[in-house]
Amino acid sequence: MPQYELNIRDYLRIIRRRRWTIIFSFVLVLLLTIFYTNQQTPVYQTSTMVKIEQRTTFTGLLAEYFSYNPGDVIATEQNIITSYKVLEELSRRMGLINENSSYQEIEKEVNALVGMVSTQRVETSNAIRIKVTSDNPAKAAAVANTLAKVYADISFEERNKETAEARRFIEDQLILVESKLQNAEENLRRFQESGKASGSEILLRDKLSNLKLQLSTFLDKYTEKHPLVIKLREQIQDMEEKLKDLPSEEIELSRLKREVSMNEGSYDLLNKKYKEALITESQKFEPVIILNPAPEPTSPIKPNKPLNMIVGTVVGLMLGFVFASVRENLDTSIGTIEEVEEYLRIPVLGLIPHIYVDKKRFKGLNPHEEKTARLQANLVLQYDPKSVFAEAYRALQTNIKIVRIKEGEKKVILITSATINEGKTITAANYAVATAQTGARVLLIDMDLRKPILHRIFGVQREPGITDVLIGNAKLEESTKGVSDFLVGGLDVDSLLRIPGIENLKLLPAGFMPPNPTTLLNSEELRELLQRFKNEFDLIVLDCPPVLPVADAIILGDMVDAVLLVYQVGRVARGALRRASTQLTNANVSILGVVLNKITAAEMEMGHAYYYYYYKSYKEESKNWWDNFKGWITGKRA
Repeated sequence: MPQYELNIRDYLRIIRRRRWTIIFSFVLVLLLTIFYTNQQTPVYQTSTMVKIEQRTTFTGLLAEYFSYNPGDVIATEQNIITSYKVLEELSRRMGLINENSSYQEIEKEVNALVGMVSTQRVETSNAIRIKVTSDNPAKAAAVANTLAKVYADISFEERNKETAEARRFIEDQLILVESKLQNAEENLRRFQESGKASGSEILLRDKLSNLKLQLSTFLDKYTEKHPLVIKLREQIQDMEEKLKDLPSEEIELSRLKREVSMNEGSYDLLNKKYKEALITESQKFEPVIILNPAPEPTSPIKPNKPLNMIVGTVVGLMLGFVFASVRENLDTSIGTIEEVEEYLRIPVLGLIPHIYVDKKRFKGLNPHEEKTARLQANLVLQYDPKSVFAEAYRALQTNIKIVRIKEGEKKVILITSATINEGKTITAANYAVATAQTGARVLLIDMDLRKPILHRIFGVQREPGITDVLIGNAKLEESTKGVSDFLVGGLDVDSLLRIPGIENLKLLPAGFMPPNPTTLLNSEELRELLQRFKNEFDLIVLDCPPVLPVADAIILGDMVDAVLLVYQVGRVARGALRRASTQLTNANVSILGVVLNKITAAEMEMGHAYYYYYYKSYKEESKNWWDNFKGWITGKRA
């Protein structure tokens, strides 16, 4: 099958043609979205904010100060807020558990709170936002505020507990150092009272230190061989030998004095830290400050109805376009002129819009009268001569006339279709009227001997007709109907008189319905009768049964000059149209062209949409914008 690339016009045609698929998908998805949204339990969210003070200990140790990192601390505090210990205490304060609660009950309540609570750091600050979600707005606010208080209390207790423990530790160390100092002082006092040492070691060591200091100064100025340097070295050596010769009592006295001095330093340091600890403990430092309480939320965060509606709308439209494309690809019918012409290699001679008839005109009629009135309303060249439908048939008549001129005189034209209900009879009737209005003498023959309806369209009797003439039961003159018969039959008198040319049209109805129509169609009498008609009329139009169900069109194809195929767009599979064309071609029947019938505004190609727009001025009354919009939705545009 020949293929061609789709352009923007083709996509627009698909959208208009499959608009109901798109609308149905869109509405269905939107309704499902609304149902799903309304079925969801509303979820409320509120939040409170707490500030974390810098974690520095009262000791002020330099290492701890420089190890402080706000990023690490904030992340740790976030984990503490959602920790088991904090959430368990939260459950107790809110009355969710008590001292008699089992482990399973406590675990259940804590796990439920874990799903409700989340934390978020406020940018790069040392503040934490505590978020709580719940299906109850009051509960969400209560949990958030209680959790912030529990976290602050636990942090306060932990931080001051550390302070008290540190103060007690320093106090214990201070007592221990004080005891050591007292012992050292007592030992020194006793040793000095014994008179065993005079304290000369200290004097010698002081002199030795001074000599070494002078030596260091002289070495910066002189060399090792300088007399002063040599003299100082000798003095230092002499002093060191004297220290070695000192008695052990002098050394012991020096050790006891150093021990007292060292204990005094430790005692002074611990005493200072002890006083700092007392001050820090008395201040009751709060490491967590609640910046703002959590308000009770007034609107849920889930479901997000506006977002759901937007998503539902987008998804609905996308699915609609997808389903429309799938339906278009699965559709075996032909929808464009290019498809028909490339598929059959036969020209398209006419585009006939779908004829929509106002139901008000049938009000008050019985079913039989209404059915007849609907058929007659399709004769648009008489009832609605200024409509786009009438212009479509006039365009068809013009195109056929051009082809007849190019390909030679073709007086007998048979109009048929591939299957039933494609509009061949209506096309034949309107084409005949359109040609008659040009001044040509036209004979319209109802050769559908199985289901004839031309007589009902023109309001005349089916008998006598062509079959009666062929078997000799009636004369041709009394069987042929003219304008007077149409007037008697019930056609609108005003329209007949207002539109000239109807007097050029003659109708030969089907007549009685024979048991075997094929016998009459194969008769020599029919062939001779058609030859006679060629001499009397400028155009003979035959309405024939469809090609595929019966062989009538194939039989009559040998007696006519050309065949016009009527094809209903979007209804009949392309294979059926191809088979009908092939059967006619195999029977050596000349196919004049194809008429695309019952085209809606959605199926009509953009390039040929002038039928709907260009001839709008022919309407007696223009529609307002609302009528045009409804017409686009339903496809009933005129």
